[in-house]
Amino acid sequence: PDIALRPTFIVGFPGETREEFSALLAFLEEVQLDRVGVFRYSQEPGTHAATLPGQVRERVTDRRWHEVMQLQQGISLARNRRWQGRTLSMLVEGQGTSEDGAPLVVGRSFRDAPEVDGQVFAWGTAPVGSLVPVRVTQPLEYDLWGELA
Repeated sequence: PDIALRPTFIVGFPGETREEFSALLAFLEEVQLDRVGVFRYSQEPGTHAATLPGQVRERVTDRRWHEVMQLQQGISLARNRRWQGRTLSMLVEGQGTSEDGAPLVVGRSFRDAPEVDGQVFAWGTAPVGSLVPVRVTQPLEYDLWGELA
């Protein structure tokens, strides 16, 4: 079925081992999720986690975050490419024009969480708030480009 799962992960949480992190990478590689949210753990004063043993160095946490993002970028592109030539519904959230003045609408599909995931761009006009069919012509890592169908 055409569904999208969008989990969120924290890397660098106290006690996280290289083996556990490697298991996360293997999981992402195997499952091939459309979208993934990834946050870096940061030690916040006054929180229980700040007192836990096994604090992971900030540079290690940053490196792990970059590893997940790099892996997921390739996965997201592969997942988006399966939409090439297909039609999906887009919730129109805005209108605009290209640099050459061509009308353009922007919105999101059922796969995209507001403000954190990719967007769908389509040539043409449609009212904000409407659901319109878009035939995908150019899938990118996080966004889809298409034309109103």
